[in-house]
Amino acid sequence: GKGLRLLGMVVLFLSYLEVRCQDKVHQEEWKVSQVGENCTITCRYETANFYSLHWYRQYLGEKPTYLFQIVSDKVRQEPNFSAELDKKNRSSQLHVTSVEFGNAATYFCALEAQ
Repeated sequence: GKGLRLLGMVVLFLSYLEVRCQDKVHQEEWKVSQVGENCTITCRYETANFYSLHWYRQYLGEKPTYLFQIVSDKVRQEPNFSAELDKKNRSSQLHVTSVEFGNAATYFCALEAQ
């Protein structure tokens, strides 16, 4: 079966949730960014059976919304966001461009393992 590991991140604060013992995800506990700056959120993972990485965003008091999935070592570009995956170093970076107050949210990195 496929396992999913979630990790929460806020532009200012982050939260962490473990789902499977053998698969792990690590991120900074919090991130501060000025309005107009670019912000990079790093997700590091440990797994022997990598399938893909998912990014989610959750605004305070709302349900999480799906941003996108990244499978290969290339840049994924979306409006206001880009993400890259580095399988060799087992990490992914989510880049938020031109941060606004509306970007303040919890950002979840989810590891999908086979």
